[in-house]
Amino acid sequence: MLEHCVPEEEKIQAGILFCPADPELVAIKRKTHNVDVDYNMTHEDEFEKRDAILHEILGEMFDVKDAKIPLPQHAHLFESYVCEACGEVTGANWIRLAGGKKLCVDCYKDYDRFHV
Repeated sequence: MLEHCVPEEEKIQAGILFCPADPELVAIKRKTHNVDVDYNMTHEDEFEKRDAILHEILGEMFDVKDAKIPLPQHAHLFESYVCEACGEVTGANWIRLAGGKKLCVDCYKDYDRFHV
């Protein structure tokens, strides 16, 4: 009896966790490992092929649609400064001024007027 014809429960009980002869597994492996790749494809052709495979796979699990909301704005990049205590380069939004020195958050001692 061929292993790929054995019911799943019997495979598990027999300790067969993976059957290389399973036609469904072979098809998935060929698709994911690009066994049938045309090496003369352009970058655009390859992108389109990957996109088609992705939509095929995801289309079986999800209803893929275009987004209806706009993308968020790009992240704002802050200037960087060197902490004058430890020398670590730190973004401007994380630098604290104490005693005329630029300190990173780790080196900065928080001021608390109730615990002086």
